Amino acid sequence: MAAELKVRYVLEGSVRRAGNNLCIIAQLIDADGDEHLWADKYTGTMDDVFDMQEKVSRAIAEVLKLKLTVAEDKIIAKRSLPSAQAFDFYCGTEYMGAF
Repeated sequence: MAAELKVRYVLEGSVRRAGNNLCIIAQLIDADGDEHLWADKYTGTMDDVFDMQEKVSRAIAEVLKLKLTVAEDKIIAKRSLPSAQAFDFYCGTEYMGAF
């Protein structure tokens, strides 16, 4: 898949939801050597969804030893939607199974 997409790294994971609770499981693979670089699990609530998203993004940047510019740091910290409820409406719940 990585070769077809012409990417070196693949992020794989899942988001599960039960009521207001969330569980994010993510892993980063270096496709060049088929090497597992990082994996983690994040649990929280819909109220934490933006913080959880930021934690995942920062963890990946750290694993890849990326030095973020001020602009990139702002992008990671930016809340793309105004609230967890807006996120819920945007994503819908039909794709999120219970955990």
